[in-house]
Amino acid sequence: MATLVLFMNSIPESAQRERAWHLLRWICVLPVAMLFWIAAYYASGMVAAVATAAWGSASKSTLVYWIRFGMFYIPKNAAFVFGGAMTAPRYRVATAAVLASMASGLALLVHVLGQNTVGFTNYTHFAAESAGAALGIICVVAAARGHRIGSTRRH
Repeated sequence: MATLVLFMNSIPESAQRERAWHLLRWICVLPVAMLFWIAAYYASGMVAAVATAAWGSASKSTLVYWIRFGMFYIPKNAAFVFGGAMTAPRYRVATAAVLASMASGLALLVHVLGQNTVGFTNYTHFAAESAGAALGIICVVAAARGHRIGSTRRH
């Protein structure tokens, strides 16, 4: 314990504060990712309901079914990956890859491995959720590149 106190006293206060903020942000990665997932779940559900009112029932049109399908399944995991990765203080692309693998693994468990009988619907749901996770990685990479490009511009 005394070693920890001596170590903490040897670090400048601003560095201690920065480390504390980084630790807090790492702790918040998964809860923020889950909050983004919940928000996307409700938002995409509302948009799908509006689309149903505007375009008609999905049972009457294959195109409407696939549009609603994509609007409901893809944004959830994209938001999960993007929200969590952007909360991370560093290594955002790596964090996005870890979150995407978690989301895809859970989708595999829910839609394929956890079912007694597996068919086309199960595989399309798994594929859509995995595509959403991949889209989340793409968004994090785009945000990281945009940030680097913006920081190197001279005004």
